Amino acid sequence: MIVIDRIEKNTAVCETEDKSMITIPLTKLPPDCKEGSCLELDENGSYILLVKETALRKKQMEERLLRLFQK
Repeated sequence: MIVIDRIEKNTAVCETEDKSMITIPLTKLPPDCKEGSCLELDENGSYILLVKETALRKKQMEERLLRLFQK
């Protein structure tokens, strides 16, 4: 799984599963990708947006922030 860390100009800076950072041209990504989106590279070399994984990560991050600020 690849996660978009940030978008800079025409590229997405992404974190891979091994915690390394890569850049991907925005033209190679699905149009509705944004920071925090989870992606997968398919066998054809195309990036696929993982909608369920993205939503799950977002929910987990929101819960962590909530717990952090409730203390």
